[in-house]
Amino acid sequence: MRSPSEAAETLLLPAGLLPLVALLVTAQLMGPILGSKLARLGPLVLDGALVLFPISYICGDAITEVYGYRLARRVIWITFGCQLLVVLATALVEVLPPAPGWEAQEAYARILGMVPRLVVAGLAANLAGEFVNAIVVSRLKRGDGRSSAAMARRFMASTACAQGVNSLIFYSLAFAGTVPAATVIAGIWGSWLFKTAYEALALPISVPLVQLIKRRSGLDVVDSDLPSYSPFDLA
Repeated sequence: MRSPSEAAETLLLPAGLLPLVALLVTAQLMGPILGSKLARLGPLVLDGALVLFPISYICGDAITEVYGYRLARRVIWITFGCQLLVVLATALVEVLPPAPGWEAQEAYARILGMVPRLVVAGLAANLAGEFVNAIVVSRLKRGDGRSSAAMARRFMASTACAQGVNSLIFYSLAFAGTVPAATVIAGIWGSWLFKTAYEALALPISVPLVQLIKRRSGLDVVDSDLPSYSPFDLA
């Protein structure tokens, strides 16, 4: 028989959830920092955030697949709150007067400085993409079965939809009117292609890992009785 503390821990924190949420939050928070560098990968020019950022969608897939959309919706809002806190804290530190002898103010502002348009674009794109990702996984699971093959199809479909929304919103809000339309379209296409390919390459790891979490946690939620997919319905 479990002790009261063990029972309370199980009730408040389902097995396997904590590492997934930690990875999701880490990937989202590191995005703006890593994104300050542009890198070339073959014919594509990509921002550095793409090295880590797709992990957030893999974690989002796993959370919705195992624990259901209700819990995933709360995790998405918690992650958004963490992002907003980091943005505000970084901006506040940037405007504080530097101490005498500290000569890295310009470097700090260049790497971590927040351009309002880019901040709004990033937050909006991340929030919309995460919700699209979770909704697609949840809705497909209702009639797609629980096999590994069905799970892989859900993960690919959700990522393709969510990354498309994310890339479209970010590049449109961040760069439309400041660079040629062809550059914006190329950025949307390149970002979507890279992120979707990233998910496909990760399937041999992500699918068995999610199956393991299901076995260990004893959970495999199907949102058959979910009254609403609204992001704002937190009941």
